[in-house]
Parts: sequence; structure tokens; C-alpha cells
Amino acid sequence: MIDVESLSQQSKVDFSVIIATRNRKHLLENILLDIAQNSIVPFLVIVIDSSDNYERNTNNYPFHLIHLYTDQKSAAIQRNIAIEILGESDSYGEFVTILDDDVRIKEDYFRSIIETFKKYPAAIGVSGITEESAQFKNYRLLRSLIGLSGKPGQLTRAAVNISPAGIENCRSVDWLIGCSSWRSEIFRMMKYEPDFQGQSLFEDVIFSARARKYGLLVVNPGIKLFHKHSEVGRPEMADHYKMWVINRYRIFKYDIPNVYLSAYWLANVSLLVLYLTKSLSKDEKARSKARGILKGMQEVYIRRLSQ
Repeated sequence: MIDVESLSQQSKVDFSVIIATRNRKHLLENILLDIAQNSIVPFLVIVIDSSDNYERNTNNYPFHLIHLYTDQKSAAIQRNIAIEILGESDSYGEFVTILDDDVRIKEDYFRSIIETFKKYPAAIGVSGITEESAQFKNYRLLRSLIGLSGKPGQLTRAAVNISPAGIENCRSVDWLIGCSSWRSEIFRMMKYEPDFQGQSLFEDVIFSARARKYGLLVVNPGIKLFHKHSEVGRPEMADHYKMWVINRYRIFKYDIPNVYLSAYWLANVSLLVLYLTKSLSKDEKARSKARGILKGMQEVYIRRLSQ
């Protein structure tokens, strides 16, 4: 077993990185290279890999790399496995950074995170702004829909997470994007929900909402990364929207302020009507979205009846 504690003692800046990956070998190599080229590097990077054709990365890096296979195909479970490895020696480091396998980061990424934590000692979590591919920016149209509008970084009454992309200065928010950094003590108190499957859609929002009771969530727009949104392993659009409706409902089992079931259902119905209307003009994407939302609403309703 790797002596994680001795590794952390060798590091000038005591932090670690966790990456969950699946079937994205070349993208994983890119983000590992970005980490290696940062002005400050972690003492340890843990990659938990559920790829169909697992191949351990044996490249040399200026940090220690643990690259392990699991048959658990869930980003949430894979992250928890890495957290358990850190926890076995109680050497998480000062903070833990979670990264996706399909992002690219700039050379000052970790330095900016460290400086933000120092500036905001009450912060339990820190993230930046995602520079997304143009094709995904249309998702922000959700802001203008009835019942879904809100401020950047806000979790609305309908449990819809508004992108932090419009934030211009450091400030506290309701949720952090998936690629975020956390003071290590948070993982001694809570972990990711283990029953989230596949991409664990919306789990980052729920984790953030749970973590807020322990400290501030701070977005620094100066911390930027590019999210390639690889299509590998992503569900079809109908399945994506079905999961989105179902997983948003899960937030109501926690005592999260300012989210309401009535607003949740109103938002679902509003979106369903919108996409059904668009589908009349033979918009296949709108038809898929409507089908997914309807299936999600049906499943949530069945679950409520069975409780």
C-alpha cells in the first residue's frame, strides 16, 4: 500500500487530486499533463478508472500517481474509492481537488485555488468558471424559462442550478461545479452519494448543497478551465433529461433551504410544455428532451406513491 502520509510530508503544498474516468484514455493523459505542468503540483493524484479496456498509466510525473481499476461504473462511487484511500492514512492534505477527465486547466490553476482559500478562510469549497464548447452554451436558456430564472451560481426554488458563468468577482454561491476543490475535513464528515450511477448527473449540486452547512462555497472567476464535454460514455438526450428530473428530486431528502416541491413540479411541467411545443415543428432534440422529462416525472411520481 502506498504510504500516502510520507508523500504529503514531501510536498511543499499539501493537497491531492481525484479523477474518476471511464473510456477516455487520451483525455485522461491530457489532464494529467496539465497537472504536471502547473506552477504548483499536488503531492498525489488518484485516478479511479472503470474503463472497459483498463490500462494503467505508467508515465513519469512530478507527483505520485495512483491509477486503479474498479468495476463500479459511477463517478460518485469512483470518487469515494479515492477518498477512502486518502482516509486510510488520514492524509488528505490541506485540500482535495476533484477534476473531470475531459477538462484542461491552465498553469496557474492550483495556485489560484490556494490563494482563494487563503483569502476566504471561511470557505469549505472553491471552484472557478468553466469555459464550455459553444454547442453547450444554449443550455443557459433555462434561465429565461418560467420558474427557472435566477442569479449565477444560485440553486433556484425549483432545484435548478444556474451556471456561475456570469460571475465577475469572487463571491459565495449555492453550488460549485464538478471540478472543484474542498478543504479536506469535508470528506471526514461526508462523501458522495454511492447510489448515483453512470455520470452521477446532479450529484455535484447535491454534494455542494449538503456541504454549505460547514462553510462558504466560493466561486473565483479567475480560476478557469475548459470543459470539452466528451461524448464518450454520455447518455442519450432523453436519458439525460430523465436522469436530470429524477436526480433533482433527490435533493428534497436533505434539509436544503429555499427549494420547494411545488416549484420543482412547476419547472418540470413548464419545460415539458416548452419542448412538446417545439417538437410540433419536427424538432427531434426537443422531442427527445420532452420524452426524457415525461419519463422522469413518471418515475418520480411512482416513487412518491411507493413511499
